[in-house]
Amino acid sequence: LQVSGLTLHEQQLNLPFTWLNTSNQNSHLSIGRIDFDQVNLQIKDQIFAPIDGNIKFDATQAIQNIDINNAGKTLAMQIWPNENSDELFIKVHKWALPLNSKSVHNMHANSVNTNIENANIVNTGIIFEDLTATAKYRNNKLQLTNIEAAMFGGKLSGEATLDWLNNWHFNSHIRLKNANTKHLLQSFNSHANIDGKLTITAQLNGNTDRLESFSRAITSTASFVLYNGKINQIDLTQAVMQQDKQSLIGNPTPFNSVTGLLQYKNNQFQFNQLALKSAKFSANGHLTIDANAQLRGNLYADLTTPAKRMHTQFALAGTTQNVHQQQ
Repeated sequence: LQVSGLTLHEQQLNLPFTWLNTSNQNSHLSIGRIDFDQVNLQIKDQIFAPIDGNIKFDATQAIQNIDINNAGKTLAMQIWPNENSDELFIKVHKWALPLNSKSVHNMHANSVNTNIENANIVNTGIIFEDLTATAKYRNNKLQLTNIEAAMFGGKLSGEATLDWLNNWHFNSHIRLKNANTKHLLQSFNSHANIDGKLTITAQLNGNTDRLESFSRAITSTASFVLYNGKINQIDLTQAVMQQDKQSLIGNPTPFNSVTGLLQYKNNQFQFNQLALKSAKFSANGHLTIDANAQLRGNLYADLTTPAKRMHTQFALAGTTQNVHQQQ
């Protein structure tokens, strides 16, 4: 059979399978495979981008597995239905995470854009080069385990749960190891200019009644470490030696490591227990960056020279592009 151009609401998903089970009991009808294309899935008031695929049956006419692809072939899923839950294997390649409003069709919006590839590669920078995961779906809940992905030049692992019985609710525990810091910052449209390898362990949560506002509802707590890099265009060592110098713009500040704790909420980043270490320079403190890239915080720095050891405190202000000492 060939099926094309359907929109299926989540609550109606059982109807085609009920029909199939009834049809397969008819001795005059045998279905070996169903191919489908341009099929949209609607969950709550959201219609997702169209999918293609096929349904295969075994010798007893029971569903063996379901293969699903998105239009750009960047997202692939295999589903093995059973009585308790639907088991999935997910594989993606160069797939943009659909976190903005253009990744779904809002039923109440005036305009429609259901092309995930065109919408998100332009509007989001979170692109999975390669990702695999196993998942189970049951009763308005999708649980992902064994997540393994390549992104930002590093390796991502973790697990996540998405449920939508009431609001859209998301929680996840992930670890990103040895990522390219500059690439990651650019992907989030940050003007901060930092080189180095980043390892971060994070807990993410989100709760919203509208999927298109999901990215704004995300909160996170994380610990991180940066290795063998530099903070470009900010010269902290020179500022220690010239403490009356207001601007921090200058040569890069190299480091062996930067560690800290991160809290993200309401588009604001709060960095606590920051600790920068290099051979002759160290700094500790805290920092806040708001949604407009406005920066404020305090650093306590030590610099060791052949002549003496110097200590100073910075009250920081400005933006991520232009940091200076607050007077």
